[in-house]
Amino acid sequence: MRDLAALSERIFQPELRLLTIIGPPGIGKTRLAIAVAGRQMDRFRGGVWFVDLSVVTRAESILPAIARPLNVAEPPGQSLIQPIAEQLHN
Repeated sequence: MRDLAALSERIFQPELRLLTIIGPPGIGKTRLAIAVAGRQMDRFRGGVWFVDLSVVTRAESILPAIARPLNVAEPPGQSLIQPIAEQLHN
């Protein structure tokens, strides 16, 4: 519970742009991140998304993994960077 409270407080510090939870497998990093997000959903106007990067094995799979939970379609012949950026900006 101490970690949950600390992370819940930390994510609202203005200088924070990215928060990474690290540690050995099986200690509950994902469960903790999802719990923090669930507690704070009403404070994020655009919502909260979970991007599972544990299944990514190649660099070119990162953008599609991010696009999936955001419901961003890959434009034919173009990169996903711009549509993802637009979705997150909105």
